[in-house]
Amino acid sequence: MNGQEIKALRTALGLSQQAFSEKMSVTTLTVGRWENHEVKPSKLALMKLQEIQEEYERNNVCKPE
Repeated sequence: MNGQEIKALRTALGLSQQAFSEKMSVTTLTVGRWENHEVKPSKLALMKLQEIQEEYERNNVCKPE
């Protein structure tokens, strides 16, 4: 997951960098660095990002009527 995808996920969740950083258990500065392509997330952070993305997708899938 690259910085653009991280920012897209965060904004889709309607979270500020601060709120997203709390959800990720990292600093706000770290989230900003990810989004600006200054550093890449660790393997552990990538796993957490994947979990959050999957949860978001499960909760936002259009269900047939």
